[in-house]
Amino acid sequence: DERLQNGMRRLYEIFQDAPTLGSLINPSAPENRLDTATFSYLEPLLVKALSDGKDVEVRERGIAAKGIARAAEMLSEQYTLVSTNVPYLGRGNQSGGMKSFVDENYPRSRNDIATVFIKRCIEISKSGGTSSLVVPQKWLFLVTYSDFREDVLNSGSWDFVARLGTSAFQTPMWDFNVMLFSISSSSSQEDDGFVSFEASNPDSITGKKERLKSSEVFESTQRKQLKNTDKRVILDELGDEPLLAQKAESHEG
Repeated sequence: DERLQNGMRRLYEIFQDAPTLGSLINPSAPENRLDTATFSYLEPLLVKALSDGKDVEVRERGIAAKGIARAAEMLSEQYTLVSTNVPYLGRGNQSGGMKSFVDENYPRSRNDIATVFIKRCIEISKSGGTSSLVVPQKWLFLVTYSDFREDVLNSGSWDFVARLGTSAFQTPMWDFNVMLFSISSSSSQEDDGFVSFEASNPDSITGKKERLKSSEVFESTQRKQLKNTDKRVILDELGDEPLLAQKAESHEG
């Protein structure tokens, strides 16, 4: 079947960087469009070819091809709920190929693969769908993420932020401040409120679970956060005191 051969050739081209990019590959992107066949058209043909094939090598190639077609179909879908602990990889540790891909497709998220995946999860959420993620806290306030913050504050409706701090994973790993973040893919309603919880202080999983149940709830809006310096997300009540920037200047530090 010529359509099958052409379709699979195109799929292999799309997924040739899969070991590096993984689920960042977007088969629905205009540049990845299949001219000869759809993913749903290819999969049953591959199943039939596998069942009819006698040659072991041909069957193995067919199994790999079927996996690629299935991955392409899944990565092209829109989902009601996306829930994951995003991968973490700073700009300095990204490969050349990944840097180039991120610069072209996610320029505002480029400083960490974690923030790239926040945008990717929002992309694959259907209208009204929700992304509930474990992500680092640093993008809420570091100046290098100011463009990304502005983007995400305008990307949908924030549901909640729950700061967990360090020691938030049950399995041993490199430790850093993380949080739970939930955002719904709908038209940004800047005046809609979202809530935040604070569970950074307990240094055990059990303690953090209990703190989340009893934490004081802080309410804010996306519009309010967009008015902050560098679009920093401030999840504490500052009162009426002026910001330090209104009283002092510093040329460094």
